[in-house]
Amino acid sequence: MGPKRAKYDGIEKPKKPERDKFVLRLPDGLRDQIKEAARLNERSMNSEIIYRLRETLKSELALPSTPIVTPED
Repeated sequence: MGPKRAKYDGIEKPKKPERDKFVLRLPDGLRDQIKEAARLNERSMNSEIIYRLRETLKSELALPSTPIVTPED
């Protein structure tokens, strides 16, 4: 069986590889705060969360050599 394919305008194209997914329960109000921060920074909510996690890890764990991978939104 070959790679999964999606149909787009009748043409089959390979699907993008899936990334790790993590279900997260947020305290009341936090989703709205993330949404507003993402809007102000002109990012998707996913990109905002990833950016903030990376910045926190970089500063707390002092890992400046960690490669930064930007997700495709």
